[in-house]
Amino acid sequence: MAERRQRKPRFAIYFIPGILLGFLLSFALGYGLIWQFFDGRLPTSARFSGETSDTTALFTSPVTTAEPVVTTETAAPEPTEPPGETLPHGLRPEWTAAPSEYAGLDPLDVESDRIVPLMHPVDDDYFSDAVFIGNSIVGLQMLAGTIDTATYYTRHSLQVESYFTQPIRIQGGVQALIPDALEQYQYKKVYLMLGVNEMSWPNQDVLADLFDRVIKNIVETQPDAIIYVQSVLPVEAELDRLGYIPNNKLVQQMNRTILRLCEENGVWFLNSAEALYDENGVLPEGSTSDGTHFGSDTVKRWDDYLRTHAIPADILNP
Repeated sequence: MAERRQRKPRFAIYFIPGILLGFLLSFALGYGLIWQFFDGRLPTSARFSGETSDTTALFTSPVTTAEPVVTTETAAPEPTEPPGETLPHGLRPEWTAAPSEYAGLDPLDVESDRIVPLMHPVDDDYFSDAVFIGNSIVGLQMLAGTIDTATYYTRHSLQVESYFTQPIRIQGGVQALIPDALEQYQYKKVYLMLGVNEMSWPNQDVLADLFDRVIKNIVETQPDAIIYVQSVLPVEAELDRLGYIPNNKLVQQMNRTILRLCEENGVWFLNSAEALYDENGVLPEGSTSDGTHFGSDTVKRWDDYLRTHAIPADILNP
């Protein structure tokens, strides 16, 4: 009798192609998600690409101007007697709250009449005619924060140069450059946060000049808005120890530059960083997964700071 041939196992025949197919499907899915997140393009580091948007085709619906929102917090009654103290730029003492000590140490330690003082808290109607402009940190605020009445113009790795050159997705899902969008839509409050992605720039004078151009563009296109420029937020101490960029020393340098530009342009400096510092003047350890991008608990502290540092709606940028 002929020897019966042993049947070879088919496990390897199907297992290896299955692994390869699964890898290819996972790669395709991941690439598609990244493509969608970056609005149909992968991130680029090219400077001054010269890309512009067709402003004639951007806005198909009638442009509306948000009406100013008056809340019980911002519309304080007239005092029966003139206040004994006058604060800078039209602020009245009855609008401000008692000084508050935050848990952490604020290394900025600078006095300026352009730093927004502690005010009586506002509700979220205050932000219904506000736009938040910024990088992925502002995108994190949009996704994980508690202020959902505002408009957000945000893009991953947005910088003071790409503010003028890289389109973002705005109202109606269309793509537009931020300056073009601000020419079409009017807001009563503008919150700007840039600076963390620019810390590696070798020429800080060029950086300051471009940051100044961004602020001037907002002042020009939003003449009736309260304009806030937010401080760069702190990072974890591990980035300092490893010598990485960004780090907290550069954060302080950047914030002093931003404050100076606010003073020169007559806009408000919002020192949001002071709400997030620990006792060592850094972001508390364990707040992030990468040293910079923090979780929802930290975002909530940031949002609460904005609610208690809100200029009354009828005060502009004198």
